[in-house]
Amino acid sequence: MPHTIIETKFNNEESIGFVIKSTPDSNAFKRGTSLIREALDSGASVYVYLLDDAVEDLRGNSFQTLQKLGAKVCVCALALDEKGIECPDSMVPSGLTMMSDIMLHSHRVFLFN
Repeated sequence: MPHTIIETKFNNEESIGFVIKSTPDSNAFKRGTSLIREALDSGASVYVYLLDDAVEDLRGNSFQTLQKLGAKVCVCALALDEKGIECPDSMVPSGLTMMSDIMLHSHRVFLFN
């Protein structure tokens, strides 16, 4: 079975977009937050869009911590409403237009489904 190798070295001149829609207890979510931290540590500009089940993490503090390190986090307003979760003041509740902007203006985009 062929494997796809994804370059995950980041540099401080890059804009990296992350779209995360998996549950906070999933391996995909954990891998996504780990890569976000790596990108932030390298000095890259990091933009995150939380979608679907990923908004459940707002009950915890993973993304508040990543924000303090410099990540710009947007959250799907519809997913917040569906799950009955309040959006923290430090984050932007938004629609899919924001997700498409992140994807369009980033040098690379990672999706964690």
